[in-house]
Parts: sequence; structure tokens; C-alpha cells
Amino acid sequence: MQNSQKLLGACRVIARQMSTLTPTSGRYVKMQGVQKHLGIDNDLPVYIKGGFGDRAMFGATLLLTMAGLGLSLETFYNLTVGKKD
Repeated sequence: MQNSQKLLGACRVIARQMSTLTPTSGRYVKMQGVQKHLGIDNDLPVYIKGGFGDRAMFGATLLLTMAGLGLSLETFYNLTVGKKD
């Protein structure tokens, strides 16, 4: 019983030390800055806050989605009506 209490105490000390460590990576600090920028409530969608790259990716995704939907509808039409010879 006493050994398990010592082990539990050691685990608590290790966990406490791990939780108080400061992040040393510059990428982590940069990511926090991006999250802070995107978290500002100014009634803009996230894809506009991200800049031109995010807007371009959103537009390309929208364009490809509409093209896929159109081709799917064309396929369904051809399967139901059939091609005229």
C-alpha cells in the first residue's frame, strides 16, 4: 500500500511539472497568434480572414463542387431518359 502511495505521489509531481512547462517552439507561438487573429469577432467568415490563399481555395472548392454536382445531374438524366440515337 505504501509503495502505491509513493508511486502516486511521484506521478503527481511529474504531471505537475509537465503541465507548467512553457512552450519552447516558435511554431506554437505563431499558431497562437493565428488563432487569436481568426478568433476576433468582426462578422467576417474565416475564409475571408485568412487572406487571398484561403479565398482562392474556397472559390476553387466551390467551383469543383458545382462542377461535380452538374456532372452528377447530367449522369442521372442520361440514365433515366437515355441517349437518343
